[in-house]
Amino acid sequence: MSNKEKLLKVLKKELSPNNRDLLKVFTIVEQKDFVIFRTPAAFFTLDTLWDDICIIAEKNNIPVSRVDLYATVEELDNILTSIEWLWKSNIPKGFMTLVAGEPGIGKSLFVLDLAKIVTKGMRFPNSQDHCDKGSVLWIDTEMKQQLLNVRSKSLGLDRSKLYIPSIGGNLLTKFDASDPEHIKHVVAIIEDKKPMLMVIDSLGHSHSKGENRIEEVRPVMDFLSGVARNYNMAVIVVHHLNKGSPGESPEISLARVRGSTDIVATPVVIYALEKSSAEDSIKIRQIKNNIGKPQPILNAKLEYQDNDKEEIKSLLYTMYIPPPPKKTKKETCAEWIYGKIYGVETGVLLQQLIEEGEGVGYTRGNIYAAREVLGDKLTFGGTGKKSIWYLTQNNDSDAIGIIAKANGCGKSKSS
Repeated sequence: MSNKEKLLKVLKKELSPNNRDLLKVFTIVEQKDFVIFRTPAAFFTLDTLWDDICIIAEKNNIPVSRVDLYATVEELDNILTSIEWLWKSNIPKGFMTLVAGEPGIGKSLFVLDLAKIVTKGMRFPNSQDHCDKGSVLWIDTEMKQQLLNVRSKSLGLDRSKLYIPSIGGNLLTKFDASDPEHIKHVVAIIEDKKPMLMVIDSLGHSHSKGENRIEEVRPVMDFLSGVARNYNMAVIVVHHLNKGSPGESPEISLARVRGSTDIVATPVVIYALEKSSAEDSIKIRQIKNNIGKPQPILNAKLEYQDNDKEEIKSLLYTMYIPPPPKKTKKETCAEWIYGKIYGVETGVLLQQLIEEGEGVGYTRGNIYAAREVLGDKLTFGGTGKKSIWYLTQNNDSDAIGIIAKANGCGKSKSS
């Protein structure tokens, strides 16, 4: 029986008949352990009745409070805690976190590795803080319990702390967030086992309705947000992407997340998992963070049990180092020219560069464009195809003149 129910039962028994009738001017609710009596300001003159309520409540060890009928933000202190983190600036408690990516990129694997950190009380990636050891509720909605079992063994989770729904006693029942009985079962697990983290893998398979219209998605998002807030628990939802357009950037944007805009509006943190430039690695990037400091991009390298790469042993996290930008044609051409004329004191005839350049895929236009890249490293004498290109020697005009004269080019000029 709740504190509200206990107190109302006692009040109806101990208050005078007239005061019992006056209870109807209050809107009575329970917030945490407190029983809150809301009443319009005009009724705040009922001090004698309120004194009697306080005396009865104190005798029964039930905390009470009288407030205005219309709430203020200040009252949220009575029912909410300050923002807490499962993984600082990465996974908040009391809110939803979304993990999105292409099929097969490693979304479930990454989240399962986070579950390992929780069940074993380990450090989160690139963090000095240890996670308190706790339990995880994993709701597999894609009927892949066998894969969950194999991977949790391979990764080394404490599987005694990894809870799954068993609706009607069946461990393989598909969870449906639009079914009240399924919701009731999950809430019962949360209230009994008090998990630090709940995972939905994946959102698209978590209910029997669609995901493109707000009215289809919002009840599910409201349920997930509600249990996160009400139990101050971290909730991670795995989700998929729309098909990308030809020529679209490989980096995932919020627009690529599949379904209704409610799916990206509700979570306060969203991760995009992308292909990494490193072999056997995943790029983990925050694309939304409404309540914490945006975090650097991580690289997660997959470590396998053996050379056959069939079973993954662990994920090794480092800071993501982007690959060097791809060089343009004129940049590679400039490097080729530099190599051809380096150490040749009398320079190289432009006609020779053009002819040799064609043999390795550089056009005359590429060679002329490469002069922009070489800049003041390059000096040339003469004009047209008979001009000589050579490396500048400390901008010594006398030396340049001597070299040009030796090649029969006449007056030289610097590019």
